[in-house]
Amino acid sequence: MTIEEDVLNPGVNAGRTEDILRGRVQRIARVGQRLEVQATWEGSLSIVTSSTNDILADVAPGGIAVVAGQGARDLRLFSVGGADIEPRGHLEDLSGQIVSLDLHESRVWLCARDFFLGHAITLVDVSDLDAPVELGRFPLGNSTCGSVAISADGSHVYVNTSVGVRVLDAAPLESGGDPTLSDVIAESAAVGISGANLVLTTPSSVRVLNESDHVERYVVPIEGVHAATLIGDRLVVEVHGRRVDLGGRAAVLGGVLSGALAGLKADLLSGGLTLGAGAVAGG
Repeated sequence: MTIEEDVLNPGVNAGRTEDILRGRVQRIARVGQRLEVQATWEGSLSIVTSSTNDILADVAPGGIAVVAGQGARDLRLFSVGGADIEPRGHLEDLSGQIVSLDLHESRVWLCARDFFLGHAITLVDVSDLDAPVELGRFPLGNSTCGSVAISADGSHVYVNTSVGVRVLDAAPLESGGDPTLSDVIAESAAVGISGANLVLTTPSSVRVLNESDHVERYVVPIEGVHAATLIGDRLVVEVHGRRVDLGGRAAVLGGVLSGALAGLKADLLSGGLTLGAGAVAGG
């Protein structure tokens, strides 16, 4: 998710036993320089977690929203419009536990893991919000996966794996073909898409590449990076425990990159990724 448009903010309640499975979903929009709550839904999310950092959420133009717990095998869908958030379908019994997700139009791409089957890139069709369907999985062999990010046109899925960043070409799906997985295009890094840019984040640097040809635009070395995204031409990063003025094309923003935080946390939880020491969450 980016903070340029709507952000879905899921949460869980704590306290009384009967409240454990209840939660809250909010639609938050950027109004000027502020983030403003536009709509709120409260009800049963059935997500057991001790922290909202373990909840994954994404929202797509057109009012589709998806919420899941990290490590869960189910997805919850919502329709979002104006001041209303309405619960819709619930997909259960996925083929793997969810590590990360990204939503593009009517498709949700997941990194999912299973003890017996290993890690895979999994595709879920949400064109019918009331009846989502898992369409298939692309096994990664001996590799693990972390964050995933979909290109602006939906034709490429970037995935961070234990051997490096790879690209799943999803274009053949449009003609009934099978997707193909590229060789490694970059060292392991949390992946994100901002417009025509591919953002690769590690605990010690942020790289910005052209998404179309993977040519590097620039790299910003900085220690302790948790998350990074582009807002227009402005690079925004979150750094653990301190604010750093990167100057010119970069600034620091704390506490609003929850979608990005889930990404790098997914990379860390997936195991075996060479992301360096000291990182907690990010990109």
